[in-house]
Amino acid sequence: MKAEIEKKDKLWEIDFFHPADAAGVVALYRAVYGENYPIKELYDPKVLVRQDETGEAYRAVARTLTGEVVGHIAFYRSSPPNPRLYEAGQLMVRQDYRLTDMAFKLFRYSAKEIPLRHGLEQIWGEAVCNHIFTQRMSRVEGSYETALEIDLMPAESYEQAFTKPMANTGRVSNLTVFKTFKTRGQDIYLPPVYEESVPYLYSAEDFGHRYTLRLTPTEV
Repeated sequence: MKAEIEKKDKLWEIDFFHPADAAGVVALYRAVYGENYPIKELYDPKVLVRQDETGEAYRAVARTLTGEVVGHIAFYRSSPPNPRLYEAGQLMVRQDYRLTDMAFKLFRYSAKEIPLRHGLEQIWGEAVCNHIFTQRMSRVEGSYETALEIDLMPAESYEQAFTKPMANTGRVSNLTVFKTFKTRGQDIYLPPVYEESVPYLYSAEDFGHRYTLRLTPTEV
């Protein structure tokens, strides 16, 4: 088994997404999720090409030397209105390559190269809680947890993506994580009750924030 892993490890490379990869990325969605991925438009190769051309989404792929797409990650505009804030997600590795370090290399490459190439200031993501892989990878790459989303993802999305027992956990909760590439200090006005707790929450890294106590009318 080890020899086979090492052999496969030498036969793929990480690269930016190209239009020629679109059909292979769609095939990867089907290989991992079947027809159960919740964003149905991503099964259309033309949509992936359009997203790349318009900046709606930027992708990186793991490609074999014969051009077959066996891994993928995307940074895409989702709900936040900030055009420089992209969601990171859709990290997929085909089953027969999951014992390599492909997922780590995809995440590391994309987190460095895509923001540099396209001027992204921050990415955020939803690390699933039916395993700890994406949580650990997000922490290693400098992301910070900000929220827990209970039972966010439907269970059927993981019926084909994972083997037992992870495929049978019911709806899946997510941790919301953020990674900043360009810090911008803010003036934060704190009610006295939050004088200690909020600076503590921000203490993991110096973002340049400035704290001022905001007195209540009875204290003025």
